[in-house]
Amino acid sequence: MTMLLNQLTHLRKLWGKIIQVEKDIMERDVTVNIIAQLQRLNAELKLDPYMLRFTVASSVDRAALQLIHRPSVGCNNQL
Repeated sequence: MTMLLNQLTHLRKLWGKIIQVEKDIMERDVTVNIIAQLQRLNAELKLDPYMLRFTVASSVDRAALQLIHRPSVGCNNQL
């Protein structure tokens, strides 16, 4: 019985970590989308990649940062 409770506790902790990672990924995606929209509105917008601190460190984050710093294509927002 104790072993089963230990396993359930372990699984509960793992699910908590998984949920936190999912939340972090969603926050990162929202941030990347907002920045991309702002860059479409203002092609001269420059961001320091170190200003963006995501809690999930992975190749996904590096890919997200590359998307943020991609050049704008076909921007028609000339004033």
